[in-house]
Amino acid sequence: MFSMKFIASLASVAVLVSSAVATPLSVEPRNATVRVRAADVTHTGRGTWFNPGLGACGETNSDSDPVLAIGSSRFGSGGNCFQWVKITANGVTAFGQTVDSCPGCGEDDLGLCILPL
Repeated sequence: MFSMKFIASLASVAVLVSSAVATPLSVEPRNATVRVRAADVTHTGRGTWFNPGLGACGETNSDSDPVLAIGSSRFGSGGNCFQWVKITANGVTAFGQTVDSCPGCGEDDLGLCILPL
């Protein structure tokens, strides 16, 4: 009985996690090209580092949170808030959540506060 509940719970978590992952990204080293892939569309921009605080999505984050900011023109009115993004750089993969806009970034640029990138 315990194992059936555990398996059902594990399956539920797997479904939730898989639905939380958003658009995949490839991020090169600092200030290098960033590629954003959504279905059959690819965007290229720059990756920079930022220190989060109160973000444009309305939540306060710290340097230890796996968060990112997207270019202000792509951020728009916040339709991308809290979407999870897969980021790969130099063979390392991490996940970050969109919580802010990046006013100094181009449309397809990212501000990153994600370890171990």
